[in-house]
Amino acid sequence: MKHSTLPSPIGDLCIDATTKGICYVNFNPNAKLHLALSKLKAPIVSEFVPQEALQSRRDDSEIAFLISATQQLERYFRSDDRTSKKDVFAGLVLDLSVWGTPFYRKVWEEVRNVDLGKTILYEELSVRVTGTTKACRAVGAANGKNPISVIIPCHRIVGKDGSLTGQMAQCTQWRRWKYQ
Repeated sequence: MKHSTLPSPIGDLCIDATTKGICYVNFNPNAKLHLALSKLKAPIVSEFVPQEALQSRRDDSEIAFLISATQQLERYFRSDDRTSKKDVFAGLVLDLSVWGTPFYRKVWEEVRNVDLGKTILYEELSVRVTGTTKACRAVGAANGKNPISVIIPCHRIVGKDGSLTGQMAQCTQWRRWKYQ
């Protein structure tokens, strides 16, 4: 695994890749990633690669994924209109095998299908994933453990009153940028 940081309008992002794809994008670089990696059954170490060193190491598959994710995230944050942002991450290869259970990965894949500019209720996500509304809490727990924020748009899943819930409700910097 290799990781790098990317400055964004809402704070630095930590981006991590395996040989299979991008496996982690989150705020609070490095500390949060290392904590997450240390909790795995077989702890993994990730090598830090500064942004300025990425291009010179582009032959490495993990670095190639980091470069691709960095370019797409930069394009996403630079764009002011929804048309430019639509499908910006569609071609990005993700590796969800590092994190979560098969159920969590199924939830994250479904969250990734929520269209730009749209939101759905946790109840609807529960129905899409399990066929019933009875799994709302489990779906919410999976959404809260999303390892690839922004790219897997957990902020598009809302409570019954239309508000952000869980960890996204506490992320005021993200809300301010997202809804300004």
